Amino acid sequence: MARKRVGCSNRRRRISQPGEVISDKLEALKCLIPCNVGSGSNEVVKVEQLFQETADYIITLKTQAFVLQKLIEFYDHSGDGFKNEKQPPIVQEDH
Repeated sequence: MARKRVGCSNRRRRISQPGEVISDKLEALKCLIPCNVGSGSNEVVKVEQLFQETADYIITLKTQAFVLQKLIEFYDHSGDGFKNEKQPPIVQEDH
């Protein structure tokens, strides 16, 4: 489930036009989301595609956290005495 993280360049802040502020924020978001296999880091990404990849990445992270929580619960109840008290869940389940 792990994805390759691509580093983004830290460019100097400059005074920007109103439209460029949005572009800078989209570029920052693009830096946070690991790129898919086969897509280049210099490739222009459409806004809709970026938002979809962001949503997919959030779901992936939530799934990983859920699986890890279940592993913690499994090993806590395995009878090996790893833990004496019940901890609150790391991830809140959606209801």
